[in-house]
Amino acid sequence: MNCGQVMWWVERCAEKLEVTRKVLGIAVDEVSICYPDTESRDEFLVAARECGLDNFNNVNDTVFYEYDGKRGGYGVQYNFLKLPTTDWRIELVYASTSPLHMRQFYNGQTPRIVHVSYKCHGMVDWFATNKEADKQGFAERMYCASSYGLFSYRRPMRVESWPLERTYLKPRLPWSEAVAPGPLP
Repeated sequence: MNCGQVMWWVERCAEKLEVTRKVLGIAVDEVSICYPDTESRDEFLVAARECGLDNFNNVNDTVFYEYDGKRGGYGVQYNFLKLPTTDWRIELVYASTSPLHMRQFYNGQTPRIVHVSYKCHGMVDWFATNKEADKQGFAERMYCASSYGLFSYRRPMRVESWPLERTYLKPRLPWSEAVAPGPLP
């Protein structure tokens, strides 16, 4: 992995982010690249640092989920990167047993952009966001909770109408913002 390859991925992430901001009017602040193995993810991290991306946080976590009527949990490794000139971040993710993430690799073992994400500010915002997503035809594919907070992966019922192809929309609510000021909807 070299700097040119890293910047190619950064450009693809920026394209997905801008399309989502334009089409949905959502303040997306994160795009994820999922890796099928830790070796290729680590190669990307080394090259990204050499290219000037700031690896400002690394997290190991456990995610509990509901997906296709099944419940379970999986371990996940996150590495967060940012260019100094952007208002968004890249989340590198390795989730070896996540049914949604590993499904991305059925047709090959190359990295994939899995989601564009945005942060909800409080429970009222979380419920309103999910209600609006339901209204707009974004089906919840996987609902999750972790030490970070709540998040879900959504995609339109009609994928051909979604300009981001196989990319999920991921609203997230950190536990630090989960206190609702007033009654819940």
